[in-house]
Amino acid sequence: MRSIKLYTKYEKGISLIELILVLVAIAVLAILVTSLPSSIQSIRNSGNTSQAREIASKQLDYLRQQPYTNLINGINSFSDINLSKLPSPTAEYDIENCPSEVCTQGEVAKQIRITISWVEGGNVKKLELSTLVTQEGWDNERLICR
Repeated sequence: MRSIKLYTKYEKGISLIELILVLVAIAVLAILVTSLPSSIQSIRNSGNTSQAREIASKQLDYLRQQPYTNLINGINSFSDINLSKLPSPTAEYDIENCPSEVCTQGEVAKQIRITISWVEGGNVKKLELSTLVTQEGWDNERLICR
């Protein structure tokens, strides 16, 4: 006579559902691990841009304290203690007479452009902060990040 084996819930082995759940968990962990380096790099890049913005703003504040007559046209490099936090940084500011396309009424003003550059992932990144100043005081600020 043949015996029929009944399966009980305490039988050893794994079910198909358990196998699928384990495979899904492994896939999710693999996706997280592979995306982690790019997430860390994005955070680092954002930090570099924030650091450059802080340096440029600090230099702009310094130049704002100078009398208008001391703002001599030309390109000048400057240093800041926080520049060392950026990879391969350069920092400069350019003072020039207000461009004719901006000062259309013959206003007496100067344009100040502060540029911070650094190397990120083999590419040169640049943050530029510019503003206009008249003999009466400062005008607007403009930020460009490339």
